[in-house]
Amino acid sequence: MASNVDQIDSDFLPAIYDIVRSIEREMNDNNSKTVNSSKDQYDCHQKMLLLKEKFQKFRELVMKVEGIDCRKEEQLNRYDAFKEQLQLKRELLLRYKHCSIDTSKI
Repeated sequence: MASNVDQIDSDFLPAIYDIVRSIEREMNDNNSKTVNSSKDQYDCHQKMLLLKEKFQKFRELVMKVEGIDCRKEEQLNRYDAFKEQLQLKRELLLRYKHCSIDTSKI
């Protein structure tokens, strides 16, 4: 089943920023010797695991995108062929738009 590129969640920056902030907090906490450092380490580890899962899902969805298995030249050839087909169909629609069809004889 092919995926639509617009449906793929590729917003990684907030998660990465959150991990960086957690590491910075952990470093600051280590300097001030607070007790919550093991909890912060666990939270940071969990965030990194979630980001890893998100990357894996992203890879899987990207591989399902239609045309991803084709080379650029093949994609351009397909694009040109579809463009020509679209132009032909538009011309045919304009040509036969005003034709009346007698359905009683069918």
